[in-house]
Amino acid sequence: ILLGQSFTRVIEPVRSRCLTIRVPAPTEQEIMSVLVHIGKREGIQVPPPFAASVAIASDRNLRRAILMLEASKVSQYPFVENQIIQQADWEIFVADLAHEILEEQSPKRLLAVRGKLYELLTNCIPAQMILQRLTEELMKKLDSE
Repeated sequence: ILLGQSFTRVIEPVRSRCLTIRVPAPTEQEIMSVLVHIGKREGIQVPPPFAASVAIASDRNLRRAILMLEASKVSQYPFVENQIIQQADWEIFVADLAHEILEEQSPKRLLAVRGKLYELLTNCIPAQMILQRLTEELMKKLDSE
């Protein structure tokens, strides 16, 4: 069994020996039901409007939705309908990193940023996700300036 997110990154000899099965991302309704089910199993109340806002904020990524639910529970429980959805720690870290990059461009800052990127990699955050999120954060900040 070969599991991957990008078919193009698999070399042709391996691709020719595999049967490709594409599984779509879960719908927001499916994510909501999973979050409510997790809440029941953990003994916490997850209001459907709160689960809906987490599902929307997760961009149909179930793993991200579960992490957001966990982070939100740590920050404030019981949940309220208009509660701010907490991002994962690494996403907050990348947002701060983008701010630091734009704040000062120098060799000293480059070395510090490099160390922080290594820290993210050592915490098993995939490089593609780091770079994608960093690009999004930099684009947000560039548009606002």
